[in-house]
Amino acid sequence: MTVIARVEPLAELELLLHERYGTMIEVHLFENLYSRGWHWLTVHDRRATKAHGIRTLVEMYGLRAEELVVFGDEVNDIKIFEIAAHAVAVENAHARLKRVATQVIGSNEDDSVIRFIRDHWSSRAPA
Repeated sequence: MTVIARVEPLAELELLLHERYGTMIEVHLFENLYSRGWHWLTVHDRRATKAHGIRTLVEMYGLRAEELVVFGDEVNDIKIFEIAAHAVAVENAHARLKRVATQVIGSNEDDSVIRFIRDHWSSRAPA
């Protein structure tokens, strides 16, 4: 669930959710990078997160962290950055995410993610 509003009512809601549900949920409150002044409060069951999904795929397919490349731009991507050996933030990402990234590429508005994927895969293609 995502609730979009100004920060004050969302901060209150975030506290209430933590008090009531504790570790049963994962909650992130952050300003939307693309609509300044508006904040997002995302609420997930602790098992319905990007990180849990990645861990499940890693286990199912026997992948290693060295094989994983993840991309992100917001604080709700920090946990996936902690899993993968290659954690790529876009240039316009939140500063906290960029601090845990292994690499920062150009802005997502310049197709930097698809360029990275194209260049990464073409460098691994057999001759």
